[in-house]
Amino acid sequence: MSFRAELKMRVSSTSGPKFLDAWGRVARGATSWNGLLAQSISRPVGSHDEFVIISEWDDEESFRAFETDPLQEELTSVLRELRLSSSMSLFEVIERVVSAES
Repeated sequence: MSFRAELKMRVSSTSGPKFLDAWGRVARGATSWNGLLAQSISRPVGSHDEFVIISEWDDEESFRAFETDPLQEELTSVLRELRLSSSMSLFEVIERVVSAES
């Protein structure tokens, strides 16, 4: 199956709109990265300073190649500048059931 990274980030209460705009630019810049299947950004209901970024990859090797590439450092530097804190969890997707309407 695939590999998933979940990055939780907290920004200042006034930086939410800047962070969302920056994430959009970063996400579009990463769309052609080898092995990247999808990305999304979410936040807890009612929160304006907490975000969860999920990226799904073909495999862990593709994710690790992205994480260690100098281009990734450059691409995501704007997000690091806005964050107050962050934590990452990594997952091996075992099974996915897709809705018949998808």
